[in-house]
Amino acid sequence: MIARSAKARNHERPPHLQVSRKRKGPKVSAEYHKINSIQKRFTEGPSKGRFTGEWVDPLYEYLQDLDWVLREKIDGTNIRVGIKSKTHSTGTISGVLNFYEIDPGLVRSFDGRTGTAQIPSPLFKRLEELFPEEKLLARFADDEGKIQKEITLCGEGFGAGVQKGGDYGPIDFILFDVQIGGFWLDQPSVADIAVELGCQWVPYFTATLRHAIELVSSHRYLSKLRPGEAEGIVAIPAIPLFNKFGERVIVKIKGKDYPHG
Repeated sequence: MIARSAKARNHERPPHLQVSRKRKGPKVSAEYHKINSIQKRFTEGPSKGRFTGEWVDPLYEYLQDLDWVLREKIDGTNIRVGIKSKTHSTGTISGVLNFYEIDPGLVRSFDGRTGTAQIPSPLFKRLEELFPEEKLLARFADDEGKIQKEITLCGEGFGAGVQKGGDYGPIDFILFDVQIGGFWLDQPSVADIAVELGCQWVPYFTATLRHAIELVSSHRYLSKLRPGEAEGIVAIPAIPLFNKFGERVIVKIKGKDYPHG
């Protein structure tokens, strides 16, 4: 007798008894990735901490005259809203293949940039107000009330009591990135999701990286969220790119790295 594979046996079952196998796809981030500065820094001596004039990655220099999507850098604390399916295991075969079924509902989580980061109580309360499970289900679940892909809403907690954010006004959350099933959405899609969820999103515009550096270094880039100069700019190529290590190409340009005068 010819032995049939687990997959073949599964397909022989009636549709309502078939189980799905978890498949590998793009990696879902366990924490929000680090954002590099554009230049290397001196590590010792009187200029310690200041730019050396050398690019962190020659890729940035190569791309500096192409279009990038630029968004205001917020002075706050990184926040991730995690949304994933409720599942129950239906067992394993030979201890290798893990079968599961997706249940209606979701598992919601609030984290900082890492899983161990502490979130101030007033900010945590604000997150609960903004993102009740019912609202997230209405936006992201399918017709059966199931979440098919893991989702992460990435943003900044900002305002009075967070870092030096008193100039921003009351404590709040602002969205700047969304990852669904391991894929990063473009900024117009991020803005659409923010509108649907009733939260703020970080303003963005398109220009060259060279122009972004000129704006920030000359201290002419004014904030759209508080009086005066913005903390800086976060820049992503208009066409999403990844470096030779498979890391997302994204950089930050901060005004404090460029002395006045």
